[in-house]
Amino acid sequence: MSLSFDKFSKRAKLPRASKPVINKITSMIQNGDLKPGDRLPPQDVLADHLGVSRTTLREALKELSFRGLIVCKHGIGTFVSSGLVSDLEVVEARKYVEKGTSYHAARLANTSNAKKLLKLVNTMEKYVVTHEIEEFSLKDFEFHNLIAKLSENRVFQKIMQTFSDLLLTQQILVQRLPGAIERAHSYHRLIAEAIINKNPEMASKNMEEHLEDVHKALLKYYQGGGS
Repeated sequence: MSLSFDKFSKRAKLPRASKPVINKITSMIQNGDLKPGDRLPPQDVLADHLGVSRTTLREALKELSFRGLIVCKHGIGTFVSSGLVSDLEVVEARKYVEKGTSYHAARLANTSNAKKLLKLVNTMEKYVVTHEIEEFSLKDFEFHNLIAKLSENRVFQKIMQTFSDLLLTQQILVQRLPGAIERAHSYHRLIAEAIINKNPEMASKNMEEHLEDVHKALLKYYQGGGS
């Protein structure tokens, strides 16, 4: 499924009570405790297990369905989506694509458009201080898509759109890891400054290092070193 980042930015803010439920179920899927095609327990059982109301659980399931992680089949049950791509595969693919988007964005972006990136980075800094992971992740998502747009390459933009649902889910997972949100913010600022200064090589290099850092964090997480 291909989703534009506008769709994410316009959706209603999640009720606070549903966020821990979303994070818990997402972690179970990412860890392999819930596998593609697995059926989730009935809502009353799952709500009791997670210690939340059925209303809160339904809000969480609706968001997880929106992100493409689960499929709700009326009258049958709720299932983990089949064909989920691993996070490490996504990062590997992103590395090749986003080195290119950042390079061409630095080469082609005018000062006004490039400064939109810095504005996003400054907004994200507020969420680093307050440690609001989902809000940071949404702006992170917007940041990477804006770079693709500034590259003026429609193929890059289309590829990033196909990453959309996978990318947001991955970002929320990664930013929960110790120190990840701070490191991501530092890399974003370096990337934005390289694009503003029209330095394609540095923009591409900083993007590659950023995604290498994400890759290492995910490896550590899956090897049992994450939180």
